[in-house]
Amino acid sequence: MGAAPDWLWMRHDENVPPTAVRKPPIAVLAHGAGSSSEFLDSAFPPQRLGVADCITLDDRSGEIKQIVGKLRQEVVHTDAPVLLGGVSLGAHAAALLLTDPPQNVVGGLLILPAWTGTNQPVADLTAIAAGAVQSLGQQGVLAELPASDWVTEQLRLAWADRTDAALASELATAAQQPGPSLAQLRTISVPVGLVTLEQDPLHPASVAELWAREIPAASVCRLQRDEPAGDLAVFADAARTALRAGFAAQAS
Repeated sequence: MGAAPDWLWMRHDENVPPTAVRKPPIAVLAHGAGSSSEFLDSAFPPQRLGVADCITLDDRSGEIKQIVGKLRQEVVHTDAPVLLGGVSLGAHAAALLLTDPPQNVVGGLLILPAWTGTNQPVADLTAIAAGAVQSLGQQGVLAELPASDWVTEQLRLAWADRTDAALASELATAAQQPGPSLAQLRTISVPVGLVTLEQDPLHPASVAELWAREIPAASVCRLQRDEPAGDLAVFADAARTALRAGFAAQAS
């Protein structure tokens, strides 16, 4: 395989005729537990990601098998090349599907993976968060977080149309879901871009770095903790940068 496709190198502000580059793919993305498709829409606008369109799933079950099934269904019904990805639990689901992807999947975008395999401390933290929502309610949990923090604001938006019971159940279910194993990560054959956030206890940078080492053609891009505060689409910029490096790794 050659170098990264032309569409990966176009800047989001460039006005290039469609005939000048190979047609960009479509991204199919899943959100994490307690998050929403609205977050994906803000963090991964098609122009910034360099794709023709983004299809963002909304699944609030916290069940990995269900999310994998919905991702597969969306991909096989997409008549175009696909970048398959997700954030947090959505990244876990995308990684599992990337081990045996539909034929039209050309790359992966794994954002903020949280744990690998089973019995991980971060999964325990997710279970603790579920218990906190159950005992304190959403507003009680949010009141304990920094009011001006961008993560707090995103949680407030994502939780607004969830009941306390539904949110607690979703988080508790997610905490019980295994992440992809090292053996599964090693079977991923398409180029992958990973993104991690510094000083994020629920999505440790060490997890993304481990995944990048185990996936044969992968690279990870780090964001500083406060970078998304002014522009959530820096996630798309970082994912695109990492995916370029993933293509380069496969070509080398």
